[in-house]
Amino acid sequence: MICERLGIQAGAVVPTFHRTGNMGAATLPLQFTLAREQGRLDPGTKTAVFGLASGASGGVMLINW
Repeated sequence: MICERLGIQAGAVVPTFHRTGNMGAATLPLQFTLAREQGRLDPGTKTAVFGLASGASGGVMLINW
């Protein structure tokens, strides 16, 4: 639903929750590792990191890998 509302194709997301559950802060490094292994993250790749938490908090970080 988040991808749909933000206009992001679901294939651009590297999901991990379905395999590992909630890993908290370790999720982002894991997603970068998986993206790199899948050939989706090369030098110069522009990425957006979304962090959501319970309640009404969240954050976004843009990275030029």
